[in-house]
Amino acid sequence: MATTQHPVSSANSPRNLSYRMVFSRLFRSIFIGIAITLLLTAIELAMIWFFNPINILGDKRADTFSILVALPMHLPLLLLIPFVELVAAALVAFLAARPLALRAYLRDVQKEQEAYRKTYTQLDSLAQTYKTPVTYFEHTPDPQLPGFGQTVSLLDLVELPQEISLLLEGAAGTGKTLTLEQYRFFALQQRKALLRGQNSIPVYLPLKNYSAFIKSHNEAHALSTEHNHPDDQAAISEASIQPVTLLDFIYEGDLEGTRHLRPYLNKLIQQGRILFLCDGLDEVDQRYRAAVGRELAEMLLMTQNRFIITCREGYHRGLPELEQLVNEGHLNWAIIYPLQLEQVREFVEEYIEAQGDHWQHTAG
Repeated sequence: MATTQHPVSSANSPRNLSYRMVFSRLFRSIFIGIAITLLLTAIELAMIWFFNPINILGDKRADTFSILVALPMHLPLLLLIPFVELVAAALVAFLAARPLALRAYLRDVQKEQEAYRKTYTQLDSLAQTYKTPVTYFEHTPDPQLPGFGQTVSLLDLVELPQEISLLLEGAAGTGKTLTLEQYRFFALQQRKALLRGQNSIPVYLPLKNYSAFIKSHNEAHALSTEHNHPDDQAAISEASIQPVTLLDFIYEGDLEGTRHLRPYLNKLIQQGRILFLCDGLDEVDQRYRAAVGRELAEMLLMTQNRFIITCREGYHRGLPELEQLVNEGHLNWAIIYPLQLEQVREFVEEYIEAQGDHWQHTAG
């Protein structure tokens, strides 16, 4: 029986981790400020030593070092200079940390995407799309009714307005994961808009991995409880379904590049800055499936973030919260279909022609 997932109230909860990361970022900025201040102070003292501006060391240069050391006692206002430098350097380091972290995240994701393209596709660029047929339902009270769906291309789907969340269904191998990669690819092309906070930051979430994370977390918690309370079967049973959240998965998992976003993730989610690309809802373990579907529905309704969720065709009908979102128009719906024989033939011929004189094909 699936259980409702709630935020984990522990020292390792996303909120506490976020606070720790903010304090860590603050201390790191102060240390950077101290290092820069020491460097600037050394340069300033060297300039005074060699050039003696406005005759600050006096006319007699016999004991310059002693005069230099005694300067702060005679001119205490000079101490304000390194203090101002420290505050300014620490503040700049603190403010620069977030855009630099975002740049590092975008760089890591682009490297991962290029590896995906080379490994799993024959595309020269993820900007190219297969001519896969897609039926798109927009704000449809009953998507089962005939005539409501419209046929669009994958590119049309990817270029939907920023505020639209989507449930993308299709059979295995129809290109749902590739479509999410193209969502991510086109989002990353708007680099300046991402850095300025105008566009959503794409975060790819393989829900199969989230399911495994929930299972490993619950098993570890159950073993710990069994070790500490070997005779308390109720506690052991409760520990085996200890709830975790999607944010726990992002904070504690090994998703590409997310280590750069973790200090700012809670704030970004509150601001509605995240594009969650949730892949493979049907691959979630049966025990956690309803809870994960409910969690995604709650996040979609309670935050301003955008969600693209993929699963097998018709799968959402077994998840009442997601089905309700589709029926109420909070979540648009699209079905991606396998390529037809003629489309496969066209694609193969185009690919062979792109190889130049190396390959030949017949029109048979």
